[in-house]
Amino acid sequence: MDLPETVAPVYGERFDVFWNAYPRKNGKGAAEKAFKKIKPSGELLQKMLDAIVVQKQSDQWRRDNGQYIPTPATW
Repeated sequence: MDLPETVAPVYGERFDVFWNAYPRKNGKGAAEKAFKKIKPSGELLQKMLDAIVVQKQSDQWRRDNGQYIPTPATW
């Protein structure tokens, strides 16, 4: 089901914010599809952004130049 035209741009803008914050830049199409599927509210997006900030500092995400950062679609 497609989102109403008035709502769809909101998710596109929210995805752009997420995409810019996420450190691994591959699989953008799959990431956008997964993002739109969960339809995050502004509050959930903020929680996601906060989690990204914390996880960027984790050993796992920093190891081997970020080799172990999950793809955005599966995060």
